[in-house]
Amino acid sequence: MKKRIALSFIIFLLIFCVFGIFYSAWGFDIDDCGVIFSSRLTSVADLLLLFEGKDQYSLYFPSNYDQCHHYFFGAVNIFYRPLTLVFFGIQYALFGANPAGYFLVMIFFHAVNCLLLFNIFFALLGSLLAAFLAALYFGFHMSLWGWMGWIAAQPYATSLTLLLLAIILFFSYLRKNTLWRLILACFLYGLALFLFEFVIVFPIFITLLYVIRDFVGERTKCKFPMLGGYLKKVSGFWLATGVFIVIRLISFTGVSHAKKEQAQWSLATYFTSLKDKLPDLMSFLVDLGNLSFIPGGNRLIKGALIAMLFTLCLFLFFKNKQKKVILFLLGNGLLFMWPALLKQYTLRYGYYALPFFILAFVLLILFYQDSVIKKKLQVVVGIFSAGLILFNIIFLISMMNVRQAALHEKMIAYQTLVADPRVAGRPLCFLALPRSPFCTGHAQALWMLGINRELPIYYDHSSFVACTPHVCNKALEIIPLSYGFRLKSLYPDQLWWLGFGGEVMRMGERIVHDVDAKTGNVYEVSYLFDQKYLNQGVLFVAWDFENYRFAVIDLPVLQTLPDQRARPAE
Repeated sequence: MKKRIALSFIIFLLIFCVFGIFYSAWGFDIDDCGVIFSSRLTSVADLLLLFEGKDQYSLYFPSNYDQCHHYFFGAVNIFYRPLTLVFFGIQYALFGANPAGYFLVMIFFHAVNCLLLFNIFFALLGSLLAAFLAALYFGFHMSLWGWMGWIAAQPYATSLTLLLLAIILFFSYLRKNTLWRLILACFLYGLALFLFEFVIVFPIFITLLYVIRDFVGERTKCKFPMLGGYLKKVSGFWLATGVFIVIRLISFTGVSHAKKEQAQWSLATYFTSLKDKLPDLMSFLVDLGNLSFIPGGNRLIKGALIAMLFTLCLFLFFKNKQKKVILFLLGNGLLFMWPALLKQYTLRYGYYALPFFILAFVLLILFYQDSVIKKKLQVVVGIFSAGLILFNIIFLISMMNVRQAALHEKMIAYQTLVADPRVAGRPLCFLALPRSPFCTGHAQALWMLGINRELPIYYDHSSFVACTPHVCNKALEIIPLSYGFRLKSLYPDQLWWLGFGGEVMRMGERIVHDVDAKTGNVYEVSYLFDQKYLNQGVLFVAWDFENYRFAVIDLPVLQTLPDQRARPAE
């Protein structure tokens, strides 16, 4: 017991310290400011509003965002996370516009998850060393480099903490038959569901546990009843799911519903688009195989390493005593990857599934049938795992340092703009910002940092440019027109637009002058703004690529009557 407690403490401390060293110069990213600012709590009414169904884009899009062009069944509205917003509201009251506090909260929950997984792994495997290495491998898995510390993704860590506690309480209930443990487990799952709806498949996992009852019974000394009786034990999890679905449906009453043709199109095209998910599958296998350190484009090397790893696992599987358990774990790992199956795969989608795959691999090693080979294999894999964890730590520190520097510079750019006396008391409109890292959330970022919240902040994200990392200012020419701007890329190999479409942020008329017929990349476009925006005396803000700062377009107020609108020559 003392060793177990000591190792738990080491795991928590090691993970929290390694990731936590970046807190002092961390910054907000993508939609962080939008989610946080929209969650601020000043009254009980604000708290109740967080439980209302709403278009999630409205949390981090600008003042000109038009909600009427999104629908209930659209991808934007699948999110219903009221407790996440409440939790961010509490953090906002504590940390305000300081990203360090939010960052440390996320790292804390990730470290707690590793601690809990260590104890679960030990309960299932009976080996402190195997559980210790498995927990550390999860804690420092290479797939974390791209999103750990992204504050808006905090619900991944917090909801997993609740799920792991629910699992521990559920198995404790099975051993001791104390009803309060079951009730608390169901309650924690319910909280996790209202934090993050991605965990909605958890009851399926719990229900299917009877498949491995022999394995679980061997470790916990509990005997499962017949399936019917077992289903009664898990009914609380299904009840919590039903309550969530009902509340979600009620909360979205009155929200625009999807057009039938849109829903039919989505269903019909999903199956035909599965063939396009092959790159997603390869990305997932690369990340799962801990091969993210290999630079992009090395497909042959990555493919060869994946093939070798797959062959090894297949060899170990056919001579393994726990085939059913391994298949169960792999199946549930894929089950918790359901967002990647419906949408596009991203690194963070593997966070829930990774413990299943790690445990499956450990079982391949521990339950190999040939005892002589197994002992040698365990020594080799143990040494290799320790080295791999150390390598991952070095890699993660390196990549997190790069992200920290970029986010810190982004925060300085926002703060410099807020301090610019020219923006005081003026509505703002961003124009031709780089898509990376300025995807969205700019309005909320400036409001958080001190801009008058009553002043609107606009942008049409179709004006944002795609560019190479070292683009120069001369690559973009911004030509003022009497009613807008003409944007032109002077270096098409460094800067371009990715095409246009969508009405959610349209602020007027878009006129494309130069487009590549093959790639669809746009190299010259005009934006003619509606009079309702120009009448407000909007101050336009672009980007200084060389100095990594916002650049105020210091021009007289653009103002022309609608019938005098100037059209740029083709």
